[in-house]
Amino acid sequence: MQDRSLRIPSDDEIAAINARHLIETPLRSADLLFVFGTRMDVAERVEAAVRLWRDGFVRWSIVSGGVTPGDHRSECAIIKTAMVERGMPAERILDEHRAQNTGENVIFSLPVIDAALGRNNIKGVICLGNSWIARRYPKTLQRHWPEVEKMLVTVDTFATPRALAHRSGIPPPRPDRMGLDRALQGERLHRGVAGRLREAFPSLRRVEILFRRAQHSRQCPQADVELLHRRCRKGEPYRIGRVPRRGGEGRRRR
Repeated sequence: MQDRSLRIPSDDEIAAINARHLIETPLRSADLLFVFGTRMDVAERVEAAVRLWRDGFVRWSIVSGGVTPGDHRSECAIIKTAMVERGMPAERILDEHRAQNTGENVIFSLPVIDAALGRNNIKGVICLGNSWIARRYPKTLQRHWPEVEKMLVTVDTFATPRALAHRSGIPPPRPDRMGLDRALQGERLHRGVAGRLREAFPSLRRVEILFRRAQHSRQCPQADVELLHRRCRKGEPYRIGRVPRRGGEGRRRR
């Protein structure tokens, strides 16, 4: 079998990939700008939202995003505050503070939009978010709100232009290192978790970490772990209940 791991895609292949994943839509004036919450590129998203409003593309906006680890404020509160500071009228920005993912962004926002503006009065929506999940925004809107026209504006914090992301300077994978980097990351992770658990429970002599689940969501961005300590004398399993990887006391139970 031919080894294709080091092959560089052709220009035609790159163009086809970009056309499929880095999607763009014609931009026209719309009744509503749907700002999907984030914590990664707030400044860029705010700048794009304010620019669209100043250029007359939107009359109303809704910002959707709940509280996520790292701040007691919701993503909506952070983004809306910045938009108002940049000159957009607060009364023109609807807010939704509960959503934890793209589906909830739409599901929780629709009643807010309906109560404030009336869903039947909205004919076009501009989605504002990141390019790497650009398809998810209009597709999710289509599932729950098929009547409106969907348009898309994306922003990124990458130094490399999106169309040249394949030339970002990341070296191609080496066959002799396949899996090694991931293994090293896992080892560092386990050592870090074990160290924090030993600090919380000084009596532990041996630590085994069993990953119970890896839930990639904003409510639980890291997998919970279970600590299993086997007593040296009797060999009996001694369990400490679910302990978050990011720290925590944990609850001892047999």
